[in-house]
Amino acid sequence: MLSDQSYFQIEEDSLNLTYPATKRSEKNLWEEKIPPTKNNEINVDGWHLPGQFEKRVGLCGIWSYMGCLNKSNHPGNKIFLKPFQKSCFRADCEKCCWKWCFREASKSTHRMETYAKKSKRKVKHIILSIPKSDYYKEKKYLSKKAYQILKEVKADSGLVVFHPFRINKDTREWEYSPHFHVLGFGWVTAVTKAYAKYGWVIKNKGVRKSVLGTIHYQLTHCGIKKNIML
Repeated sequence: MLSDQSYFQIEEDSLNLTYPATKRSEKNLWEEKIPPTKNNEINVDGWHLPGQFEKRVGLCGIWSYMGCLNKSNHPGNKIFLKPFQKSCFRADCEKCCWKWCFREASKSTHRMETYAKKSKRKVKHIILSIPKSDYYKEKKYLSKKAYQILKEVKADSGLVVFHPFRINKDTREWEYSPHFHVLGFGWVTAVTKAYAKYGWVIKNKGVRKSVLGTIHYQLTHCGIKKNIML
């Protein structure tokens, strides 16, 4: 049976293989252990990073088995057992947040790639950075403005992820800097005109090599708030 440590080493290795979106920095946040950890807790108006709360005792990370004990119908009269690790799949769980990220990314990837295949369009990564004048406005207002801007620059948003925080390049610590990551479709035009009108910076990061890797990475440090949808 795998130990807890060896299991997570395998999980890290497998997720790194699905992560191609490393152009934005020389080291990704996973390698630096910056996303969800207690040592990097930050909270602004209830917004926080994934993995900031304790795991559920007796559930999260506990190994168990599933299988069949009907030896008479198995080759060699042997039982079949498959080990698995229990999980609460909560974004807030310090132990299970990574599984939450991967499960949600997998579901979103399936929907987006299905649409991309049928429409023969490619998924693009777009970033909408909010001006400081709008920093502390309600999420509902910011989301409405983001969708309006996306429409004006002719981007069809498929998935929008809200990030309240960024890593400060100088201090290497989290700071409040709200922005949206968009996995969508379209040509993305007239960004200069949109900036002049709204003050929002729009960056088109181009077509994704791996939709799953990009979404998973964005979820590792997305905004979490009780009763608020991303």
